[in-house]
Amino acid sequence: MRRDIDKILFPIFLLLVLLLFGSSYCEAEQRIGKWDLFELSIKGGKFYDNPFKDVYLIGEFVHSKSKRTLKIFGFYDGGLIWKIRFMPDEEGEWSYKIYFSDSSNKTVEGKFVCVPSKIKGPLRVYPKNKIWLSYSDGTPFYMFAFCLGMVDSLPDLNVLDETLDFIRSYGFNTIVGPHIGISQIPGVSYRAPWINTGEGLDFSRYDLHFWRNMDKVILALKKRNMFLIPFSIFGGTNGVPRMPMDEWENFIRYWTARWAGFYNVTFQPISEWEEGFKAEEVMEILQLIRKYDPWKRLISVHSWDYSKRAPQICRSLAYDYFTLQDKLTDWNYGKYRNVMEEMRKVAEKPILAHECIWEGNIYQKEAGLDVDNLRRGSWTIILSGAYLAYGDDVEPPRKVGRGGGQPMFSTWGALMKPAGLLYPHLKFMFQVLSSIPWWKMRPYYEIERGKNVACMASEDKTNLIIYLPEGGEAEIKGVSGRFEVRYLDPLSFKEIKKEEHNSKEGRIRLLTDKETIFILERKR
Repeated sequence: MRRDIDKILFPIFLLLVLLLFGSSYCEAEQRIGKWDLFELSIKGGKFYDNPFKDVYLIGEFVHSKSKRTLKIFGFYDGGLIWKIRFMPDEEGEWSYKIYFSDSSNKTVEGKFVCVPSKIKGPLRVYPKNKIWLSYSDGTPFYMFAFCLGMVDSLPDLNVLDETLDFIRSYGFNTIVGPHIGISQIPGVSYRAPWINTGEGLDFSRYDLHFWRNMDKVILALKKRNMFLIPFSIFGGTNGVPRMPMDEWENFIRYWTARWAGFYNVTFQPISEWEEGFKAEEVMEILQLIRKYDPWKRLISVHSWDYSKRAPQICRSLAYDYFTLQDKLTDWNYGKYRNVMEEMRKVAEKPILAHECIWEGNIYQKEAGLDVDNLRRGSWTIILSGAYLAYGDDVEPPRKVGRGGGQPMFSTWGALMKPAGLLYPHLKFMFQVLSSIPWWKMRPYYEIERGKNVACMASEDKTNLIIYLPEGGEAEIKGVSGRFEVRYLDPLSFKEIKKEEHNSKEGRIRLLTDKETIFILERKR
Protein backbone atom coordinates (compact mmCIF):
# COMPACT_ATOMS: atom_id res chain seq x y z
CA MET A 1 0.00 0.00 0.00
CA ARG A 2 2.84 2.36 0.93
CA ARG A 3 4.52 1.72 -2.42
CA ASP A 4 1.32 2.55 -4.28
CA ILE A 5 1.07 5.88 -2.45
CA ASP A 6 4.70 6.65 -3.27
CA LYS A 7 4.02 5.96 -6.93
CA ILE A 8 1.24 8.55 -6.83
CA LEU A 9 3.06 11.18 -4.73
CA PHE A 10 6.43 11.11 -6.52
CA PRO A 11 5.14 12.42 -9.89
CA ILE A 12 3.24 15.15 -8.02
CA PHE A 13 6.42 16.09 -6.12
CA LEU A 14 8.45 16.13 -9.36
CA LEU A 15 5.84 18.36 -11.02
CA LEU A 16 6.02 20.83 -8.10
CA VAL A 17 9.83 20.94 -8.35
CA LEU A 18 9.65 21.67 -12.05
CA LEU A 19 7.05 24.39 -11.50
CA LEU A 20 9.09 26.02 -8.74
CA PHE A 21 12.55 25.71 -10.27
CA GLY A 22 11.89 24.94 -13.92
CA SER A 23 12.72 28.40 -15.24
CA SER A 24 16.05 28.51 -13.40
CA TYR A 25 16.84 25.00 -14.55
CA CYS A 26 16.16 25.86 -18.20
CA GLU A 27 18.21 29.00 -17.91
CA ALA A 28 21.13 27.00 -16.53
CA GLU A 29 20.83 24.59 -19.45
CA GLN A 30 20.87 27.46 -21.95
CA ARG A 31 24.21 29.00 -21.10
CA ILE A 32 26.25 29.80 -24.20
CA GLY A 33 29.79 31.15 -24.00
CA LYS A 34 30.54 34.50 -25.59
CA TRP A 35 31.52 33.99 -29.24
CA ASP A 36 30.53 30.32 -29.00
CA LEU A 37 28.02 28.42 -31.13
CA PHE A 38 24.27 28.46 -30.46
CA GLU A 39 22.52 26.03 -32.79
CA LEU A 40 18.87 25.06 -33.06
CA SER A 41 17.35 22.38 -35.31
CA ILE A 42 13.77 22.89 -36.48
CA LYS A 43 11.54 20.41 -38.26
CA GLY A 44 9.80 21.99 -41.21
CA GLY A 45 6.11 21.57 -41.82
CA LYS A 46 6.21 20.65 -45.50
CA PHE A 47 8.40 19.75 -48.44
CA TYR A 48 9.39 22.30 -51.06
CA ASP A 49 10.35 21.84 -54.68
CA ASN A 50 13.59 23.70 -53.95
CA PRO A 51 14.04 24.25 -50.20
CA PHE A 52 17.20 26.29 -50.89
CA LYS A 53 15.17 29.02 -52.61
CA ASP A 54 11.43 28.60 -52.07
CA VAL A 55 11.43 29.65 -48.41
CA TYR A 56 13.76 31.17 -45.84
CA LEU A 57 14.23 30.45 -42.15
CA ILE A 58 14.67 33.73 -40.29
CA GLY A 59 15.97 34.34 -36.78
CA GLU A 60 15.71 37.52 -34.73
CA PHE A 61 17.94 37.69 -31.66
CA VAL A 62 17.52 40.50 -29.13
CA HIS A 63 19.80 41.31 -26.19
CA SER A 64 17.60 41.98 -23.16
CA LYS A 65 19.64 44.86 -21.76
CA SER A 66 21.08 46.71 -24.76
CA LYS A 67 18.02 45.88 -26.93
CA ARG A 68 20.44 45.26 -29.78
CA THR A 69 18.80 43.11 -32.45
CA LEU A 70 20.53 40.82 -34.94
CA LYS A 71 18.52 39.36 -37.81
CA ILE A 72 20.08 36.31 -39.45
CA PHE A 73 19.04 33.47 -41.71
CA GLY A 74 18.89 29.74 -41.09
CA PHE A 75 19.57 27.06 -43.66
CA TYR A 76 18.13 23.86 -45.06
CA ASP A 77 20.03 20.71 -44.03
CA GLY A 78 18.11 17.85 -45.67
CA GLY A 79 14.77 16.08 -45.29
CA LEU A 80 12.52 18.28 -43.18
CA ILE A 81 15.43 19.59 -41.08
CA TRP A 82 16.36 23.26 -40.92
CA LYS A 83 18.99 24.80 -38.67
CA ILE A 84 19.86 28.21 -37.37
CA ARG A 85 23.24 29.16 -35.97
CA PHE A 86 24.06 32.20 -33.89
CA MET A 87 27.20 33.57 -32.24
CA PRO A 88 26.43 35.71 -29.15
CA ASP A 89 28.90 38.60 -28.93
CA GLU A 90 27.48 40.27 -25.81
CA GLU A 91 27.14 38.78 -22.35
CA GLY A 92 23.70 38.65 -20.74
CA GLU A 93 20.31 37.31 -21.72
CA TRP A 94 19.31 36.91 -25.35
CA SER A 95 15.79 36.13 -26.56
CA TYR A 96 14.99 34.84 -30.00
CA LYS A 97 12.14 34.10 -32.34
CA ILE A 98 12.58 31.95 -35.40
CA TYR A 99 10.07 31.65 -38.23
CA PHE A 100 9.68 30.64 -41.86
CA SER A 101 9.18 33.36 -44.44
CA ASP A 102 5.96 31.71 -45.68
CA SER A 103 4.53 31.24 -42.14
CA SER A 104 4.34 27.47 -42.74
CA ASN A 105 5.37 26.68 -39.15
CA LYS A 106 4.70 28.13 -35.74
CA THR A 107 7.20 30.68 -34.55
CA VAL A 108 9.84 29.18 -32.27
CA GLU A 109 10.71 31.40 -29.30
CA GLY A 110 13.18 31.03 -26.47
CA LYS A 111 16.00 32.51 -24.42
CA PHE A 112 19.55 31.76 -23.42
CA VAL A 113 22.23 33.47 -21.33
CA CYS A 114 25.57 34.43 -22.86
CA VAL A 115 28.32 33.88 -20.28
CA PRO A 116 32.08 34.66 -20.30
CA SER A 117 34.26 32.21 -22.22
CA LYS A 118 37.88 31.71 -23.18
CA ILE A 119 37.11 32.45 -26.83
CA LYS A 120 38.66 35.75 -27.93
CA GLY A 121 36.31 36.23 -30.85
CA PRO A 122 36.58 36.54 -34.64
CA LEU A 123 39.59 38.15 -36.26
CA ARG A 124 39.71 41.89 -36.85
CA VAL A 125 42.20 44.39 -38.21
CA TYR A 126 44.26 45.40 -35.18
CA PRO A 127 43.11 48.96 -34.38
CA LYS A 128 46.45 50.02 -32.84
CA ASN A 129 48.55 48.98 -35.86
CA LYS A 130 46.54 48.39 -39.02
CA ILE A 131 49.07 46.23 -40.81
CA TRP A 132 48.31 43.42 -38.33
CA LEU A 133 45.32 41.39 -37.13
CA SER A 134 43.84 40.80 -33.70
CA TYR A 135 41.05 38.89 -32.04
CA SER A 136 37.84 40.79 -31.32
CA ASP A 137 38.95 41.30 -27.71
CA GLY A 138 42.01 43.24 -28.93
CA THR A 139 44.60 40.49 -28.42
CA PRO A 140 47.08 40.58 -31.35
CA PHE A 141 46.91 37.53 -33.64
CA TYR A 142 49.91 36.39 -35.66
CA MET A 143 48.53 34.43 -38.58
CA PHE A 144 50.52 31.40 -39.78
CA ALA A 145 48.61 29.83 -42.62
CA PHE A 146 48.86 26.45 -44.33
CA CYS A 147 47.46 25.93 -47.84
CA LEU A 148 45.27 22.81 -47.84
CA GLY A 149 43.19 23.01 -50.99
CA MET A 150 41.24 19.78 -50.47
CA VAL A 151 40.52 20.21 -46.78
CA ASP A 152 36.83 19.55 -47.50
CA SER A 153 37.73 15.96 -48.47
CA LEU A 154 39.66 15.07 -45.31
CA PRO A 155 36.53 13.96 -43.38
CA ASP A 156 35.84 11.40 -46.14
CA LEU A 157 39.40 10.11 -45.86
CA ASN A 158 39.21 9.91 -42.04
CA VAL A 159 42.44 11.86 -41.68
CA LEU A 160 41.12 15.28 -40.64
CA ASP A 161 42.33 15.20 -37.03
CA GLU A 162 45.66 13.60 -37.90
CA THR A 163 46.34 16.21 -40.58
CA LEU A 164 45.38 19.19 -38.41
CA ASP A 165 47.43 17.89 -35.48
CA PHE A 166 50.50 17.62 -37.72
CA ILE A 167 50.00 21.13 -39.08
CA ARG A 168 49.34 22.59 -35.62
CA SER A 169 52.50 20.97 -34.24
CA TYR A 170 54.56 23.24 -36.49
CA GLY A 171 52.85 26.40 -35.29
CA PHE A 172 50.27 26.91 -38.04
CA ASN A 173 47.02 28.42 -36.78
CA THR A 174 45.12 29.00 -40.04
CA ILE A 175 44.09 26.78 -42.95
CA VAL A 176 43.64 28.15 -46.48
CA GLY A 177 41.06 25.95 -48.23
CA PRO A 178 39.04 24.54 -49.81
CA HIS A 179 39.92 25.18 -53.42
CA ILE A 180 36.88 23.82 -55.25
CA GLY A 181 37.19 22.13 -58.63
CA ILE A 182 38.33 18.88 -60.15
CA SER A 183 38.85 16.20 -57.52
CA GLN A 184 42.00 14.10 -57.14
CA ILE A 185 40.18 11.52 -55.03
CA PRO A 186 39.36 8.24 -56.84
CA GLY A 187 35.65 7.96 -57.48
CA VAL A 188 34.94 11.65 -56.89
CA SER A 189 34.89 13.64 -60.12
CA TYR A 190 34.11 17.10 -58.76
CA ARG A 191 34.18 18.99 -55.48
CA ALA A 192 31.84 21.96 -55.32
CA PRO A 193 29.20 23.48 -53.03
CA TRP A 194 26.45 22.88 -55.63
CA ILE A 195 24.70 19.74 -56.80
CA ASN A 196 26.34 18.07 -59.80
CA THR A 197 23.51 16.74 -61.97
CA GLY A 198 25.83 14.80 -64.25
CA GLU A 199 25.19 17.34 -66.96
CA GLY A 200 26.64 20.24 -65.01
CA LEU A 201 26.29 22.16 -61.75
CA ASP A 202 22.84 23.23 -60.55
CA PHE A 203 23.67 26.58 -58.97
CA SER A 204 20.25 26.82 -57.32
CA ARG A 205 20.75 23.67 -55.20
CA TYR A 206 23.58 23.04 -52.77
CA ASP A 207 25.54 19.86 -52.12
CA LEU A 208 24.86 19.04 -48.46
CA HIS A 209 27.74 16.56 -48.34
CA PHE A 210 30.20 19.34 -49.18
CA TRP A 211 28.69 21.74 -46.64
CA ARG A 212 28.49 19.13 -43.87
CA ASN A 213 32.12 18.23 -44.48
CA MET A 214 33.00 21.90 -44.10
CA ASP A 215 31.08 21.96 -40.80
CA LYS A 216 33.30 19.10 -39.60
CA VAL A 217 36.41 20.93 -40.72
CA ILE A 218 35.44 24.18 -39.00
CA LEU A 219 34.56 22.40 -35.75
CA ALA A 220 37.86 20.49 -35.83
CA LEU A 221 39.71 23.78 -36.38
CA LYS A 222 37.74 25.42 -33.58
CA LYS A 223 38.81 22.65 -31.21
CA ARG A 224 42.41 23.69 -31.92
CA ASN A 225 41.68 27.45 -31.99
CA MET A 226 42.56 27.52 -35.67
CA PHE A 227 40.98 29.71 -38.35
CA LEU A 228 39.75 29.04 -41.87
CA ILE A 229 40.25 31.09 -45.03
CA PRO A 230 38.37 29.55 -47.98
CA PHE A 231 40.72 29.75 -50.94
CA SER A 232 37.94 29.51 -53.52
CA ILE A 233 34.30 28.68 -52.89
CA PHE A 234 32.35 30.91 -55.29
CA GLY A 235 33.40 29.48 -58.66
CA GLY A 236 33.97 31.36 -61.89
CA THR A 237 37.75 30.82 -62.03
CA ASN A 238 40.30 27.99 -62.16
CA GLY A 239 38.10 25.89 -64.42
CA VAL A 240 34.98 26.08 -62.24
CA PRO A 241 31.92 27.40 -64.15
CA ARG A 242 30.67 30.84 -63.22
CA MET A 243 27.49 31.10 -61.17
CA PRO A 244 24.73 33.21 -62.80
CA MET A 245 24.49 36.63 -61.20
CA ASP A 246 20.89 36.10 -60.16
CA GLU A 247 22.07 33.22 -57.93
CA TRP A 248 24.79 35.19 -56.10
CA GLU A 249 22.71 36.61 -53.29
CA ASN A 250 20.94 33.36 -52.48
CA PHE A 251 24.26 31.50 -52.40
CA ILE A 252 25.85 34.06 -50.08
CA ARG A 253 22.76 34.01 -47.86
CA TYR A 254 23.10 30.23 -47.51
CA TRP A 255 26.89 30.31 -47.05
CA THR A 256 26.83 32.96 -44.33
CA ALA A 257 23.91 31.19 -42.61
CA ARG A 258 25.82 27.90 -42.35
CA TRP A 259 28.88 29.70 -40.92
CA ALA A 260 26.95 32.18 -38.78
CA GLY A 261 27.82 30.54 -35.46
CA PHE A 262 31.56 30.05 -36.06
CA TYR A 263 34.02 32.63 -34.75
CA ASN A 264 36.95 30.96 -36.52
CA VAL A 265 35.98 31.54 -40.15
CA THR A 266 36.69 34.29 -42.64
CA PHE A 267 35.20 34.91 -46.08
CA GLN A 268 37.23 34.82 -49.27
CA PRO A 269 34.93 33.92 -52.16
CA ILE A 270 37.13 33.90 -55.27
CA SER A 271 40.65 32.86 -56.25
CA GLU A 272 42.38 34.79 -59.07
CA TRP A 273 39.29 36.94 -59.53
CA GLU A 274 40.68 38.61 -62.68
CA GLU A 275 40.12 35.36 -64.60
CA GLY A 276 36.32 35.54 -64.40
CA PHE A 277 35.07 38.79 -62.87
CA LYS A 278 35.12 42.52 -63.33
CA ALA A 279 36.20 44.70 -60.42
CA GLU A 280 32.64 46.03 -60.06
CA GLU A 281 31.31 42.48 -59.76
CA VAL A 282 33.86 41.63 -57.08
CA MET A 283 32.77 44.71 -55.15
CA GLU A 284 29.14 43.53 -55.33
CA ILE A 285 30.06 40.08 -54.01
CA LEU A 286 32.05 41.53 -51.11
CA GLN A 287 29.20 43.88 -50.21
CA LEU A 288 26.70 41.00 -50.22
CA ILE A 289 28.88 39.06 -47.78
CA ARG A 290 29.10 42.11 -45.53
CA LYS A 291 25.31 42.52 -45.74
CA TYR A 292 24.58 38.98 -44.53
CA ASP A 293 27.31 38.72 -41.89
CA PRO A 294 26.35 40.97 -38.95
CA TRP A 295 29.59 40.10 -37.12
CA LYS A 296 31.73 41.60 -39.90
CA ARG A 297 34.24 38.78 -39.97
CA LEU A 298 37.28 39.25 -42.21
CA ILE A 299 36.72 39.43 -45.97
CA SER A 300 39.27 39.39 -48.78
CA VAL A 301 39.51 38.23 -52.38
CA HIS A 302 42.46 36.50 -54.00
CA SER A 303 44.24 38.02 -57.00
CA TRP A 304 46.59 36.39 -59.49
CA ASP A 305 48.83 39.45 -59.74
CA TYR A 306 49.06 42.14 -57.07
CA SER A 307 49.92 44.80 -59.66
CA LYS A 308 46.56 44.21 -61.38
CA ARG A 309 44.48 44.75 -58.26
CA ALA A 310 41.86 47.43 -58.70
CA PRO A 311 42.37 50.23 -56.14
CA GLN A 312 38.62 50.49 -55.49
CA ILE A 313 38.61 46.90 -54.23
CA CYS A 314 41.70 47.35 -52.05
CA ARG A 315 40.35 50.51 -50.45
CA SER A 316 36.85 49.17 -49.90
CA LEU A 317 35.60 48.79 -46.32
CA ALA A 318 34.46 45.28 -47.32
CA TYR A 319 38.07 44.32 -48.17
CA ASP A 320 39.94 43.80 -44.90
CA TYR A 321 43.34 42.53 -46.01
CA PHE A 322 45.45 41.89 -49.10
CA THR A 323 46.25 38.45 -50.41
CA LEU A 324 49.43 38.29 -52.44
CA GLN A 325 50.17 35.79 -55.19
CA ASP A 326 53.69 36.19 -56.49
CA LYS A 327 55.41 32.84 -56.75
CA LEU A 328 59.10 32.57 -55.98
CA THR A 329 60.13 31.47 -59.48
CA ASP A 330 63.85 32.22 -59.20
CA TRP A 331 66.40 33.26 -56.61
CA ASN A 332 64.87 36.71 -56.13
CA TYR A 333 63.48 36.51 -52.59
CA GLY A 334 64.51 40.14 -51.88
CA LYS A 335 61.73 41.42 -54.15
CA TYR A 336 59.12 40.88 -51.44
CA ARG A 337 60.25 43.90 -49.45
CA ASN A 338 59.48 46.17 -52.42
CA VAL A 339 56.24 44.35 -53.23
CA MET A 340 54.87 44.88 -49.70
CA GLU A 341 55.82 48.54 -49.74
CA GLU A 342 54.10 49.02 -53.09
CA MET A 343 50.90 47.38 -51.86
CA ARG A 344 50.71 49.61 -48.78
CA LYS A 345 50.83 52.69 -50.98
CA VAL A 346 47.45 51.57 -52.36
CA ALA A 347 45.93 50.86 -48.93
CA GLU A 348 47.41 50.32 -45.49
CA LYS A 349 45.98 46.96 -44.59
CA PRO A 350 47.32 43.58 -43.44
CA ILE A 351 48.95 41.45 -46.13
CA LEU A 352 48.79 37.66 -46.38
CA ALA A 353 51.47 36.25 -48.69
CA HIS A 354 48.98 33.69 -49.82
CA GLU A 355 50.67 31.97 -52.73
CA CYS A 356 54.36 32.81 -52.53
CA ILE A 357 56.12 30.10 -50.54
CA TRP A 358 54.76 26.93 -52.13
CA GLU A 359 57.44 24.27 -51.82
CA GLY A 360 57.50 21.99 -54.86
CA ASN A 361 54.90 23.95 -56.82
CA ILE A 362 55.03 23.38 -60.59
CA TYR A 363 55.32 27.10 -61.27
CA GLN A 364 58.38 27.43 -59.03
CA LYS A 365 60.40 24.51 -60.43
CA GLU A 366 63.89 24.40 -58.89
CA ALA A 367 63.30 27.51 -56.79
CA GLY A 368 60.31 25.81 -55.26
CA LEU A 369 62.51 23.00 -54.02
CA ASP A 370 65.41 25.17 -52.89
CA VAL A 371 65.04 25.38 -49.11
CA ASP A 372 67.58 28.18 -48.71
CA ASN A 373 65.73 30.43 -51.12
CA LEU A 374 62.33 29.58 -49.63
CA ARG A 375 63.60 30.27 -46.12
CA ARG A 376 65.04 33.62 -47.18
CA GLY A 377 61.81 34.49 -48.93
CA SER A 378 59.82 33.59 -45.82
CA TRP A 379 61.95 35.73 -43.49
CA THR A 380 61.84 38.63 -45.95
CA ILE A 381 58.03 38.42 -46.14
CA ILE A 382 57.42 38.40 -42.40
CA LEU A 383 60.01 41.11 -41.68
CA SER A 384 58.34 43.24 -44.34
CA GLY A 385 55.29 43.27 -42.06
CA ALA A 386 53.20 40.53 -43.69
CA TYR A 387 51.75 37.15 -42.81
CA LEU A 388 52.83 33.95 -44.51
CA ALA A 389 50.89 31.04 -46.03
CA TYR A 390 52.92 27.94 -46.86
CA GLY A 391 52.04 25.07 -49.18
CA ASP A 392 53.67 21.63 -49.45
CA ASP A 393 53.31 20.47 -53.04
CA VAL A 394 56.41 18.28 -53.08
CA GLU A 395 56.22 14.74 -54.43
CA PRO A 396 58.72 12.23 -53.13
CA PRO A 397 61.57 12.07 -53.71
CA ARG A 398 61.80 15.87 -53.85
CA LYS A 399 60.08 16.26 -57.20
CA VAL A 400 57.92 19.12 -58.39
CA GLY A 401 54.24 18.44 -57.64
CA ARG A 402 51.24 17.76 -59.89
CA GLY A 403 52.03 15.24 -62.53
CA GLY A 404 54.50 12.72 -61.19
CA GLY A 405 51.84 10.22 -60.16
CA GLN A 406 52.28 10.58 -56.39
CA PRO A 407 49.70 12.46 -54.31
CA MET A 408 50.79 15.73 -52.71
CA PHE A 409 50.43 16.39 -49.00
CA SER A 410 48.11 19.29 -49.75
CA THR A 411 45.83 16.88 -51.61
CA TRP A 412 45.74 13.85 -49.41
CA GLY A 413 46.40 15.11 -45.92
CA ALA A 414 48.21 12.68 -43.65
CA LEU A 415 47.91 9.60 -45.89
CA MET A 416 51.54 10.18 -46.86
CA LYS A 417 54.57 11.62 -45.13
CA PRO A 418 54.89 15.33 -46.00
CA ALA A 419 57.84 15.81 -48.32
CA GLY A 420 58.51 19.51 -47.73
CA LEU A 421 61.72 20.37 -45.89
CA LEU A 422 60.78 23.88 -44.78
CA TYR A 423 58.66 22.89 -41.75
CA PRO A 424 61.34 23.23 -39.02
CA HIS A 425 62.47 26.56 -40.49
CA LEU A 426 58.91 27.89 -40.39
CA LYS A 427 58.40 26.65 -36.84
CA PHE A 428 61.54 28.50 -35.76
CA MET A 429 60.24 31.66 -37.44
CA PHE A 430 56.98 31.38 -35.50
CA GLN A 431 58.86 30.91 -32.24
CA VAL A 432 61.09 33.93 -32.88
CA LEU A 433 58.17 36.17 -33.78
CA SER A 434 56.28 35.01 -30.69
CA SER A 435 59.19 36.11 -28.49
CA ILE A 436 59.04 39.79 -29.52
CA PRO A 437 56.29 42.46 -29.55
CA TRP A 438 55.72 42.14 -33.29
CA TRP A 439 52.29 43.84 -33.06
CA LYS A 440 54.03 47.09 -32.14
CA MET A 441 56.34 46.92 -35.16
CA ARG A 442 56.29 48.12 -38.73
CA PRO A 443 58.72 47.75 -41.65
CA TYR A 444 61.73 49.98 -41.11
CA TYR A 445 63.79 51.23 -44.03
CA GLU A 446 66.35 53.51 -42.36
CA ILE A 447 69.20 51.14 -43.17
CA GLU A 448 72.43 51.68 -45.06
CA ARG A 449 74.39 48.93 -46.76
CA GLY A 450 73.29 45.35 -46.29
CA LYS A 451 72.16 43.28 -49.30
CA ASN A 452 68.41 42.46 -49.28
CA VAL A 453 68.21 43.38 -45.60
CA ALA A 454 64.73 43.30 -44.04
CA CYS A 455 63.85 45.04 -40.79
CA MET A 456 60.92 45.84 -38.51
CA ALA A 457 60.95 48.30 -35.61
CA SER A 458 58.54 49.52 -32.97
CA GLU A 459 57.44 53.14 -33.29
CA ASP A 460 59.67 54.28 -30.40
CA LYS A 461 62.61 52.23 -31.75
CA THR A 462 62.97 50.27 -28.52
CA ASN A 463 62.52 46.93 -30.30
CA LEU A 464 63.93 45.94 -33.69
CA ILE A 465 64.35 42.70 -35.61
CA ILE A 466 66.76 42.66 -38.54
CA TYR A 467 67.54 40.01 -41.12
CA LEU A 468 70.78 39.84 -43.08
CA PRO A 469 70.12 36.94 -45.49
CA GLU A 470 73.62 36.77 -46.92
CA GLY A 471 75.68 38.18 -44.08
CA GLY A 472 77.68 41.36 -44.46
CA GLU A 473 77.26 44.75 -42.84
CA ALA A 474 74.28 46.97 -42.14
CA GLU A 475 73.89 50.28 -40.32
CA ILE A 476 70.58 51.01 -38.64
CA LYS A 477 69.79 54.73 -38.48
CA GLY A 478 67.49 56.68 -36.16
CA VAL A 479 68.21 54.67 -33.00
CA SER A 480 69.70 55.85 -29.73
CA GLY A 481 70.67 54.35 -26.39
CA ARG A 482 72.09 51.05 -25.20
CA PHE A 483 70.76 47.90 -26.81
CA GLU A 484 70.95 44.23 -26.03
CA VAL A 485 71.54 42.42 -29.34
CA ARG A 486 70.78 38.72 -29.82
CA TYR A 487 72.32 36.93 -32.79
CA LEU A 488 70.18 34.04 -34.11
CA ASP A 489 71.22 31.43 -36.65
CA PRO A 490 68.15 30.58 -38.82
CA LEU A 491 69.83 27.40 -40.12
CA SER A 492 70.65 25.78 -36.75
CA PHE A 493 67.66 27.39 -34.98
CA LYS A 494 69.92 28.60 -32.17
CA GLU A 495 71.02 31.81 -30.53
CA ILE A 496 74.66 32.33 -31.46
CA LYS A 497 75.55 35.04 -28.98
CA LYS A 498 74.29 38.03 -27.04
CA GLU A 499 76.04 41.35 -26.61
CA GLU A 500 75.46 45.06 -25.99
CA HIS A 501 75.63 47.81 -28.58
CA ASN A 502 75.69 51.54 -27.90
CA SER A 503 74.39 53.64 -30.74
CA LYS A 504 76.80 56.28 -31.97
CA GLU A 505 75.33 59.36 -33.58
CA GLY A 506 71.99 57.63 -33.83
CA ARG A 507 73.34 54.53 -35.58
CA ILE A 508 74.04 50.89 -34.79
CA ARG A 509 76.43 48.92 -36.96
CA LEU A 510 75.87 45.18 -37.35
CA LEU A 511 78.36 42.81 -38.93
CA THR A 512 78.12 39.08 -39.62
CA ASP A 513 79.78 36.59 -41.95
CA LYS A 514 76.66 34.50 -42.52
CA GLU A 515 72.85 34.59 -42.65
CA THR A 516 71.74 36.04 -39.32
CA ILE A 517 68.69 37.32 -37.46
CA PHE A 518 69.33 40.19 -35.02
CA ILE A 519 66.89 41.00 -32.23
CA LEU A 520 67.52 44.38 -30.59
CA GLU A 521 65.96 45.61 -27.35
CA ARG A 522 66.84 48.99 -25.84
CA LYS A 523 67.83 48.91 -22.20
CA ARG A 524 66.78 51.52 -19.67
